[in-house]
Amino acid sequence: DTLKHPSTVSNTAEWRRCAKDVENCLGLSFADASFEGSLPSEIGNFVHLQSLSLHNGLLSGPLPTEIGRLRKLMMSDFGHNRFTGT
Repeated sequence: DTLKHPSTVSNTAEWRRCAKDVENCLGLSFADASFEGSLPSEIGNFVHLQSLSLHNGLLSGPLPTEIGRLRKLMMSDFGHNRFTGT
């Protein structure tokens, strides 16, 4: 796990709920959560996500390429983080 915050994205109840029930996980919101580090590549496993909000965090580094597997994503907010790359 590349996140440094004691309460990492992948250790939250919301993330665990989605990991257990991928087909019914339609949205994730970690807005204002201030997680540090990078977004885990496992985000690509949530292929039914329609919304993903990471607004106002401390996430950094490149977005994982696995995020491209989220073909049903209709709303995303990655603003006010420290992501890099193009």
